[in-house]
Amino acid sequence: MISAEKKTRPIHHRLYLTLAILTAVLSLADYAYTMFGMGRVPGMEEGNPFFSLLLDRPWMAVVYKVVVIPGAMWVMYRFRERPVARFGLWLCCGVYVGLTVKAAYMLITYRQYFFS
Repeated sequence: MISAEKKTRPIHHRLYLTLAILTAVLSLADYAYTMFGMGRVPGMEEGNPFFSLLLDRPWMAVVYKVVVIPGAMWVMYRFRERPVARFGLWLCCGVYVGLTVKAAYMLITYRQYFFS
């Protein structure tokens, strides 16, 4: 007789750890891109209303990106056996991958402002 525990799919901890780490790293890359581009590209502004408030105090923005985002990723990784945490990891990673693609596009499109 197979126990109920063996009937469920195993939660792949390495996959969700990779998602959490990738999201935290891409969040820092997003911060670097934002700081680098804000003064260089005409009309560039932060799209996240909450984070744009934090940009008035740069130390708070750094704390948010270095402590809060990785902390949230750790919590979701820690509770990865729950579907909502797994969904959150996939969603956050997807959002930051999208932001990274957009940033790469902006770097290519507005390279004269970034690399002059």
